[in-house]
Amino acid sequence: MYQVLWIVFVSALLSNQLDQSNCQTTCAPNQCPKSFFDDAFVISPDKLCYDINDQVSFTCSGKGGGPPSNTCKGNGGPLQGWELPPGTCEVFTCTGPVDENLILNPNKSVFEAREEVSFSCNEGYELTGPEKAVCDEQETWNPPTAPTCLVICYIPDLDHGTVTPTITIKVGDTAKVTCDVGFSVYPPSSSIMTCQADGTWDQEPACLEICNVAAVNHSQHTEAKDIEHTETLEIICDEGYSFNGKTKFEVTCEDGQLIGNLTDTCLASCTVAAVNNSNHIEDATILSGEEITINCNHGYSIDEIIEYNIRCEDGELFGKTTDTCYGDCEKLSPPPNGQVSDNYRHGTTATFSCSDGYSLNGTAEVTCENGNWNSVDVVVCYDTSITCNAPTSADVSLTIQPDKLSYNVNDTISYSCSNSKALKGPAEAVCSQDGEWDPPDLPVCRGNLARGVWLLTIASSLCMFLLH
Repeated sequence: MYQVLWIVFVSALLSNQLDQSNCQTTCAPNQCPKSFFDDAFVISPDKLCYDINDQVSFTCSGKGGGPPSNTCKGNGGPLQGWELPPGTCEVFTCTGPVDENLILNPNKSVFEAREEVSFSCNEGYELTGPEKAVCDEQETWNPPTAPTCLVICYIPDLDHGTVTPTITIKVGDTAKVTCDVGFSVYPPSSSIMTCQADGTWDQEPACLEICNVAAVNHSQHTEAKDIEHTETLEIICDEGYSFNGKTKFEVTCEDGQLIGNLTDTCLASCTVAAVNNSNHIEDATILSGEEITINCNHGYSIDEIIEYNIRCEDGELFGKTTDTCYGDCEKLSPPPNGQVSDNYRHGTTATFSCSDGYSLNGTAEVTCENGNWNSVDVVVCYDTSITCNAPTSADVSLTIQPDKLSYNVNDTISYSCSNSKALKGPAEAVCSQDGEWDPPDLPVCRGNLARGVWLLTIASSLCMFLLH
């Protein structure tokens, strides 16, 4: 019978199925049972019952707690004869949470009993959930909720503006862009930004400087106006005004700089009156900065030219301003043994000259006046070797001035009488080109000039008497 009980006891011991009550009943009163300690401990030395003063040490493959060793004192009691309370040995694990952007510290996949882990996220992500957790039981974390890493959008640095809110933005959240005074958001639709799933904003706004367009005189733009980046303002000049040849023009803002036609005034147009004898037969209006070309009709000119331009500058005409093109004169033929300059336009002067050995007889210069020469004298070139001899007369009373032996062609002599005689015949003569005097006949001196005058006076008085 006792042999059977012993065999059963040994079998239970070998199979680790003896509970504490069995051991207690097995150990002697002054012994200390092994069952007092957690089964998870590895006890050295290892036996079911320990005698007084036996000392044991513990090894825990999991999370151990309490004294690393104990001594058997015997006599039972709450500690079943052991000197110190029993320790703890927890042997269980927890699998760390998995998230590709979650950082674990310490960085491992399996954690032991009561082990603590800290959580953080990769850059560009924000931690949601607990920052720490403890492996509390087998595959049980405390707190139980696993953390996650959510994408975030960083608030951009914005020149000349601010973004609100200033805290980190999560996917789907929005932020508002506000620009400083004098600046506007571009593109205009980007004042509200939304954080996207990839951590970027759906808009890339900028605060760009506003442009001020000053008022333009003589236009519909009578007051200064601010326009935003890329905005275009059309300026329409008043009737009769323009700028750069246009009655309306545009200016565009480019980050504080105005691009286009920059002016503070529209300029007055000009009226070009019709020009007689030209292609410009009716009055015409041209804009400031524009030119009009006047072509005189064939046979007409102005100041020696047949084509000229008139330019308008803010209501004032520059160039030749006339109401008519003038007629040209018939070209002159040179005299024999002479030349004439090739001038025949209105206002020009034609000059006659003679070849060597010849002198000019007539008007040396004539001017064209609207199709007519101002002189119609015949011009000749005479041979300077031809002279006229001094006239000879038997009448000693005839005086010739100037008194010379010979005279050149075109020289003029005058006749007079001495001794109070009266001159009968030509008073002058000219040396002609054939070397003869014109007129050829000499005058004569006759009677007494004073006596003749006395007789003429008496005759005149007698006639007056008879009439009365």
